[in-house]
Amino acid sequence: MANSNLDVIIPTLNEQEGVAHTINEIKQTINDARIIVVDGNSTDKTLQIVKDLGAEIIVQKGNGKGCAICQGLTKINKDTRYIAFIDADYT
Repeated sequence: MANSNLDVIIPTLNEQEGVAHTINEIKQTINDARIIVVDGNSTDKTLQIVKDLGAEIIVQKGNGKGCAICQGLTKINKDTRYIAFIDADYT
């Protein structure tokens, strides 16, 4: 994927209700943002929704939001200027 000035990390766990709205809102607002979803082994349709929307997916190893954020940070490109952390319910 091409480098973006902004990488967005979204930790998820069973977020099928809100994740599509969140990803679509990011794409509409900042169309070249790189979206990285770190999923904590969801048992609902979260991963399928994320995949269908074209975001990058990392399956989390370990538990908790902090762990998810750390794993997302390992995927940041060296040329990325800004990093945003957004919950899947867009908070």
